[in-house]
Amino acid sequence: MMTRTIAAALGVSVTTAWRLIARFRAEGMIRNVAAIRRDERGGSVECVAYLDVITTRRAEIDAFEAALAVDPLVWSAVRITGPRDYRIQAFVPDLVSARVWYHALLSRPGVVNGELVIARTILERHCFAAAILGQEDRHPRRDGEGEGGRQARTCADHPREREQV
Repeated sequence: MMTRTIAAALGVSVTTAWRLIARFRAEGMIRNVAAIRRDERGGSVECVAYLDVITTRRAEIDAFEAALAVDPLVWSAVRITGPRDYRIQAFVPDLVSARVWYHALLSRPGVVNGELVIARTILERHCFAAAILGQEDRHPRRDGEGEGGRQARTCADHPREREQV
């Protein structure tokens, strides 16, 4: 079952995914492979914290980011431009846990303000596995180009990725 999940995420056959995993293990590139669902990491309530961080001490920023990296509830942490400095996505067991987690973030040195949003993801495109393995991510094109209305596109072709490049 895990190999099927990985194959689907990569857009390759189950056999190809199994061969890639076996080759990477043999070459020492990976030791263990597991498909982890988001709700198994922290919980079923998705929350996003937008934070303002004001400090001139690089050590405070490094400590803050290191704490995010080891927090098992954090799914992603992104430095952003605009009125806020960070966007942190987490999955927690319940709304009370979301508030406790958020207030712990606000108590970190350098964090001066923020906003907590409870969210529900309706669409998520995964490009990271394809990029790591050097495969092309395939998404249906809206303009009908390519064979059968599909054309190979890399993650950089995704509109959100183009903005950041």
